[in-house]
Amino acid sequence: MVSLYTEFRDFCQNVDKLIDLQTHISPLEPKYSKMVAEIILIRLFDIITASFASTASKMVSGATYIDGTRPVILSPTRSQAAAFDSMRTRGRSKPKSMLNWVKVDDIKDNTKYVIDQSEHFIRILDNHSIFIDEMRVVRNRIAHNNKRTRTEFRNVVLKYFGAKLNFVSPGWLLLSSRHKPSIVEQYLHKSKALMKALVKA
Repeated sequence: MVSLYTEFRDFCQNVDKLIDLQTHISPLEPKYSKMVAEIILIRLFDIITASFASTASKMVSGATYIDGTRPVILSPTRSQAAAFDSMRTRGRSKPKSMLNWVKVDDIKDNTKYVIDQSEHFIRILDNHSIFIDEMRVVRNRIAHNNKRTRTEFRNVVLKYFGAKLNFVSPGWLLLSSRHKPSIVEQYLHKSKALMKALVKA
């Protein structure tokens, strides 16, 4: 029986590479270290959202959790491709043209007709929704410098510094010496803990 072990192993290997990169930032000049921290965050968020999609599709196509328990699947399929197709079409009057995996609400909408919404996978995502959304906000501020992303990012700055400081860039936030470990390091390790819980490793 196929389990989610390979998914978790590959995720950890990819994140460990970013952790290794993060540990070698300090010798760089500040402008470069901040840029590297931002690249790490973008890459981390891409890895974790891709893992959400892959984990969900593997469960729908027959994979068990790492501890051997079976998820409650409403509409099993024989392949990941079929699982994604089922997510787009099953139970919908109009097929979804695209499956988004960057918000927990989107993930729940993707899976609501194929995975029981009281399932462990969904509950863990719900429990970590604030953390996932915070990473999304920081990622979007790096990738899309517009009014909306700046406004959302200021709320993250408020959380960590107690004020909406306009001079705080994503790189500055991620590496600020006011937080030990740094926020980028916290994100890396929290992401591993989230995936470990998600697949019951």
